[in-house]
Amino acid sequence: MNTTSRAATFLLLPFLLAPSVRAQVFVAGSSASTSREGAKRSVEDLPIHSKSPPGQLLEIGVTDGMLSAALLLDLPNRVEPYRIEVEGTPAIWTVRKRMLGAANSLYVIVTRYDFDAPEEEYWSTMLTIRATYFAINAMRGNTTGGMRVRLTQSNGMLSFTCTSLDRGAQNSFVNFSAPTLKQLQAEHPQEVRKYLIPMLHNLTGRNLLRPGATDVYRVFNALRPDPQVARRLDDLLIRLESDVYAVRDQASKDLHSLGAGAVLAALRRDTGDLSAEARNRLDLFISNHSNLPLADARAALKDGPFLLDCLDDEDANVRAAAKSALEKLLGQSIEFNPTQDDQSRATAVDALRKKLDPILRPTTRPATTSRAPALTR
Repeated sequence: MNTTSRAATFLLLPFLLAPSVRAQVFVAGSSASTSREGAKRSVEDLPIHSKSPPGQLLEIGVTDGMLSAALLLDLPNRVEPYRIEVEGTPAIWTVRKRMLGAANSLYVIVTRYDFDAPEEEYWSTMLTIRATYFAINAMRGNTTGGMRVRLTQSNGMLSFTCTSLDRGAQNSFVNFSAPTLKQLQAEHPQEVRKYLIPMLHNLTGRNLLRPGATDVYRVFNALRPDPQVARRLDDLLIRLESDVYAVRDQASKDLHSLGAGAVLAALRRDTGDLSAEARNRLDLFISNHSNLPLADARAALKDGPFLLDCLDDEDANVRAAAKSALEKLLGQSIEFNPTQDDQSRATAVDALRKKLDPILRPTTRPATTSRAPALTR
């Protein structure tokens, strides 16, 4: 099992592109070239070209810590951006798709705009996909006062930078590189948590640098669902069996709005009484909460980096189970309270990551690929 595999996404600054590409980006009101209000004026009146259900706009994945992404929506090539309505999110999304150069290389930019975001959150998050290079860039504030965060991947290396912007002056206060996302996180956990994870979350709707709910509940199979959540899931499954399409469709949307507790209930439920369509929708719900290709869930109990990630899970029962498994793996107790508040837990997990990662990290891992659909808020 390769627990370095995580879903992720990226944005490219216009000034890194060739001049011909740079001109195309500026027309779109990119976050690196305009203020928040300028970008808003450039995109808010664009007609909505098409609608996309959650998870069907982008395919995003990681292979051995290196990133990959693909546009799932079938769009014709053109210079102007398409505006896409992604169901379940109030953000404005735009997509550019071009074939460039003599080699007819595919070039895609997907941008999410949250123009009403507070100053401490990203109002622009843009993913750039090219044949051998892609990146992600996010903006807080604006070009006269704010912050730009960038992650790029090229030639087998990830580069992560954070730059503050103050009336034209730029100050780069984070400038790290690593061969994999997991190593970047292990060596700089606080910066990754504070700046990178929220950026990835904007494009995917989840924390892609730790196991998904499906992954942890498959590994810690002694954990049982909340009875109330299990009953709610049963109610939705009954609606999924309806003869009326509108009822089934709404039930499917309600199902995908449920959280980790429903994933646990779905994994533990016998599906023998369900129709093929209801089983397929339930399977899709389960797969949408997985970030890892777990061929053998039992092997994860001996995977130190995986267990470290689980210490940061939202479920206190998962954290307790991961602590016990990690102590068994190490052969000693660790100082960690699974019931502590979010901030204290984040500090404790980051400290353990820096301390234990050099000990727990395998020297080699088999090459596997993780695919996780992008789920939006």
